[in-house]
Amino acid sequence: MITDPLLNPFRRIRRRTLRLEPTAAQLEQLFALVTEGRVPVPLTRRLRFDDAVAALAESRDGSARGKLAVALD
Repeated sequence: MITDPLLNPFRRIRRRTLRLEPTAAQLEQLFALVTEGRVPVPLTRRLRFDDAVAALAESRDGSARGKLAVALD
């Protein structure tokens, strides 16, 4: 958490640390807003479970511009 922002000058994408501790009620409210379409979730792409390692690598290297979804079934 401390070193991540210090590395920003050397990265293509800037990272910031944010720590949240939401309550169950807050998570339920957020889920309802997403389900209603009032809060958009930028989804870069969906991957099969077999590609989960590649998805993690893509997320870590900063090339994903939105969320990566991995299907479990």
